[in-house]
Amino acid sequence: MSATLLEAGVFLAGSAGALLVARARAAMHRGLASAAPAAGVAGASSIKAITRCSPPIVLSGPVSKGFGRGGKLLGCPTANLDEAALGSKLDTIETGVYFGWAKLEGTVYKMVTSVGWNPTFHNDKKTVEPHILHEFKADFYGKPLSIVLSGRLRPELEFKSMEELISAIDNDKAVALEALATGAYDADCASL
Repeated sequence: MSATLLEAGVFLAGSAGALLVARARAAMHRGLASAAPAAGVAGASSIKAITRCSPPIVLSGPVSKGFGRGGKLLGCPTANLDEAALGSKLDTIETGVYFGWAKLEGTVYKMVTSVGWNPTFHNDKKTVEPHILHEFKADFYGKPLSIVLSGRLRPELEFKSMEELISAIDNDKAVALEALATGAYDADCASL
């Protein structure tokens, strides 16, 4: 992982980026190539493993309260999209972890999104849970949010531990930032 990407992680992802940078630097000091997920964690470990969404998938709705796990338990606060506002479109999207862009109050941000049932937590409903790669000072429940899913990083998985899940989330963020930094997905912003 290059120093430029490490510094971009801090700039683009706030405290989450700082955590990623710390883990990546620690991994490099141990002689590893990158801050890869824990052994046995499946997913896109590099941008070469991404599946492009063609066409990009656009979803919109008000931000609703989720399960309260993202920020508190996982260190990854989410801006869940209201399922009722998504309607039948939610049924057409393959479950998994995606990346792309989010538009909130006129500003476009990079993001990663979980679409699915969260098998680690055995949810009883399918959700769309964007994590915007920006540090916000306040909640924005009820505000309109539009997202565009540019690529799919991995399927949703059931993890055996919180550490394994957090490692996979950190990896998802790193790969998303690297992919979005290439410029290959910039045109998808026009969909917002």
